[in-house]
Amino acid sequence: MKKNSIIIIVAVILVAAGAVYYFTRPVDTNKQYYYSAGDAFVTNVIDSDRLIKTTVVLGLSQDVGDELDEKNAKVRDCVLYVLRNQTVEQYQQGDLQDQLSDAIVGRLNESFPAHEGEAPLFVKAYFSDFVMQ
Repeated sequence: MKKNSIIIIVAVILVAAGAVYYFTRPVDTNKQYYYSAGDAFVTNVIDSDRLIKTTVVLGLSQDVGDELDEKNAKVRDCVLYVLRNQTVEQYQQGDLQDQLSDAIVGRLNESFPAHEGEAPLFVKAYFSDFVMQ
């Protein structure tokens, strides 16, 4: 009987130690997930008759792509808001993609705020094509 009690106590301690490790382990901040915002974005450039066309893939800190599928319209609206509020001069700057990425990520993180203690969901916006006509 005493032997069974020791085995049960050791098993409980091992399970508790495993649970503590699982819930307190460091999160891999270098891991990034990707979410395609769908078809290419085509929108007008502010104060111009020019159009911009680009495809955007979003870098995420968590694997929530399925949840974002349900909110794709809101994601696309945020991206379009940033794209259509740029001038021709802004689109001609050398560091345009970095600036747009930061603006898109900022807008998305405002619209999809992280829970307290969590990293922001959106990390980076990647452009697979970029054309202005």
